[in-house]
Amino acid sequence: MPKIKIISDIKGIVREIAKIGQVPVVAQRAVERYTEEDVLPLFEATVTTWDHAVEFKRSTNFTLDIKAIRVYTDDYVWNLVSGGAKAHPIVPNKAKFLAFQSGFTPKSKVGWAGSQAGGKSGDWVYAQSVNHPGFEARKFEKAIAKEAKPKFKQRFLEEYRRI
Repeated sequence: MPKIKIISDIKGIVREIAKIGQVPVVAQRAVERYTEEDVLPLFEATVTTWDHAVEFKRSTNFTLDIKAIRVYTDDYVWNLVSGGAKAHPIVPNKAKFLAFQSGFTPKSKVGWAGSQAGGKSGDWVYAQSVNHPGFEARKFEKAIAKEAKPKFKQRFLEEYRRI
């Protein structure tokens, strides 16, 4: 199941906060803000142009040295797009023929935490079976981690300054 895990070197900040006994409060606030304001919106950005609704779930876990955020979904389509697919045959389940449009423009790109216009286009094709070429994994989690990770230390410092 996809997840994003952020680990940041904030030991110096934690030592300062420990002097005033506020590490759990600051850490919890920072992790919650970071998840809500930085990580979750990036996950949601991956599906903004999709017709298919995707629900993302989140959980947080933190200790004095490690702050971890887990954002995930059980959605089959999102996990398939993020993980990619190998070439495979497709056959109809309840009909004699498959029916699909001949053109398709992906709504996502490899290594990008976003969504663009795209979808089906072209003439309708009818076939008894097709060999789907597969597609490269979009690796949404890695793209999100790369974009969001630098913001964690900033959130932690902001919460530290509030106390």
